[in-house]
Amino acid sequence: MMAKYNRQALLIVLKKYRQQIDEVIDILEKEYWQSLDIKLTATQQW
Repeated sequence: MMAKYNRQALLIVLKKYRQQIDEVIDILEKEYWQSLDIKLTATQQW
C-alpha cells in the first residue's frame, strides 16, 4: 500500500538508492579502494 499512496516519493528514493549502488559498483570495478573507503565512511555518518 505504501507504493500506491507514495508512488512518486518512493520512485525518487529508489532511483537515488540505485545511483548510489551503481557508484559503489563502479568504484569496485575500477578498484579505487581509497574512494570506496571515503564513500563507505561517509555513509556511516548518516
